[in-house]
Amino acid sequence: FHEEQVRAYRAIPLESYCSCSRERVDELLRRFSAEDLAEMVVDGEVRVTCE
Repeated sequence: FHEEQVRAYRAIPLESYCSCSRERVDELLRRFSAEDLAEMVVDGEVRVTCE
């Protein structure tokens, strides 16, 4: 890459954003069968990890 010239771009602040909401998680969980949901339950609750 020594033939290429260096280009410096202006800095842009990073932002943290999560598009998850309770409604979106509810919609996702409704897609599973009752049997699948029962298998996900641990200590009386289903945990959802947003990544």
